[in-house]
Amino acid sequence: MMALKVATSLILVLLSAVICTGHPDGADDQACKDLYPSHGYTAKSAAEGHADCYRLVQDTEDYKPGDVITVTLSSEASPFMGFLIKAFDENEKDVGSFRAPGPTRGHSATAPVSRTPGGT
Repeated sequence: MMALKVATSLILVLLSAVICTGHPDGADDQACKDLYPSHGYTAKSAAEGHADCYRLVQDTEDYKPGDVITVTLSSEASPFMGFLIKAFDENEKDVGSFRAPGPTRGHSATAPVSRTPGGT
């Protein structure tokens, strides 16, 4: 009888296991291209009406090449599990680059940057 309980428990554990692909170094290249994290949760996008979940503020709207613009991403509702951010022009061409303060994981190629808690 005990062996049956152990076997049943083991089967339930195995059936409930989820296959996942982690990215210990931050977002993958595809996420940087389409800004979709593919981590199993619905992404929150201002373009899709989720701006009430977070704030993204830049310190100026006018700029010229070489200027440094501070962009602040914040949320009062809940902590971030990570983010993807990218700068592009009116033709959706990637422009500029980002430097994230503090621990950061991921790719910061051209414009996109990703961040996860406890990054290195």
